[in-house]
Amino acid sequence: MKKTRNYKTEYKTAKDNKTKSYTHKFTRAAKDARNNNNKARRKVGLKTGDPREVHHKKAQSKGGSNARANLAIITRKANRKKGSK
Repeated sequence: MKKTRNYKTEYKTAKDNKTKSYTHKFTRAAKDARNNNNKARRKVGLKTGDPREVHHKKAQSKGGSNARANLAIITRKANRKKGSK
């Protein structure tokens, strides 16, 4: 028999010791990365819902920045194809 889950108690924060702790699915690093990507989108003028993406000419993981000179607007398909080369 399948056990039903009690989401209210399962997803409470670790501060509440009455329930089991739950690690949020987004780590601090993931939130920071998302914020950096949003900053880059705003810097080049992409609006919400625009399917294009910001390409970092020098990848951030390799020391690149969010400076306007390091950003280019390309399609999602092209950005995925390039990866972090």
